[in-house]
Amino acid sequence: MNQHSLAPHSNFSRNDSAIKRGKIGRKLSVLLALALAGGTFSSCQKSSEHKARPLVPPTEKRKLTMAKNELKLPQTISTLPAPAVVISPQTADQEEISRLIRQYLEKKQLDGRHLAVDVLNFRTQSRYTFNSSCYFTAASTYKLCLATLYYDLVAQSKVALSDTYLLDASMTDEGEAVAGTYKTGDSIPVRELLKHMVISSDNTAAHVLFQHLGGFDKFKTLTCSFLNIQPDQAYLQEGNLINAQILTACARAIYSAAQTTYKQLLEDMTQAQTSRYFNLLPPMQHIMAQKYGSFENAMNSVGFSLDANNPFSLVVLTDLGPAGEQVLAEIAALIYAHYHPDKLQAEQILAQAEVFRNYPVYTAEDQPAVVNADGADN
Repeated sequence: MNQHSLAPHSNFSRNDSAIKRGKIGRKLSVLLALALAGGTFSSCQKSSEHKARPLVPPTEKRKLTMAKNELKLPQTISTLPAPAVVISPQTADQEEISRLIRQYLEKKQLDGRHLAVDVLNFRTQSRYTFNSSCYFTAASTYKLCLATLYYDLVAQSKVALSDTYLLDASMTDEGEAVAGTYKTGDSIPVRELLKHMVISSDNTAAHVLFQHLGGFDKFKTLTCSFLNIQPDQAYLQEGNLINAQILTACARAIYSAAQTTYKQLLEDMTQAQTSRYFNLLPPMQHIMAQKYGSFENAMNSVGFSLDANNPFSLVVLTDLGPAGEQVLAEIAALIYAHYHPDKLQAEQILAQAEVFRNYPVYTAEDQPAVVNADGADN
């Protein structure tokens, strides 16, 4: 097979155009004032007044004919031990992060219903959550779960990185070639597909990969099985939606085998948008290994800081439109400063935060809900 250029390219303007947004009506459960006050709420509730429009990738709408080398999955795949659930008072770590997030929302005058935050400290297992169970448009963050699943299959020798998958015309994202190089009819190594999907968020590469698992819905079912997540119909049936809990479970799985199964995945994540999303602010550039995503109002990222003393994962999901990138960046800087006060000062980040004024125009189906507005899990 000929060698092709691996130079990553940016597809920010069209990111996730092939996985159309699933719009879902969500019931307003409390006022913003309660969110800022740090109340704890129940699970995310969908409004019965609006029917969610099912999202199906265009490749499925076209009744895609699978490539001949479709991956034949076993009845079961390996699963991680289910994390223990411990109910206990907030730790000092959780309390401090809670304080930072509350102060940040107040300084920005930001409506907390429009974002979710999930922070997991891998050393102490301390965890802070804000709206973590509420669903948002995933944009390209779903690709992290897809990559995690594939690297697990590689570790089990059920897939080889050297395996090649045929790029069928129906798998392309509006004619997009993988990395701008591979074209319809080419056989592409799995390693190349994974690399371009993670680094440059290549949509066609993602389509090829999830179609070889049996389609987008099958991929989500397999994700639940692998992560030991209780199947949730909002996740399985509502299209490209995700919540911070799912992405944190994925991050936990990656960290559990960071030096073996997922070493290459993490290396690729360090090359993904080194000066945007979580890495946007000058002091943060090249700091976070991340998988970013944007589509319509969605602006999201999930990432890692793997410092030996305080390794942590961070998930931030928003429906704040392009202006939400500054929110991602500032929250990432706050959390990094919390764990690295010798390198960055949280108070300085708070002092420089400006009032958020650029809310998108939302439809009735886009209404957010505040849930688990200030919680903690050990």
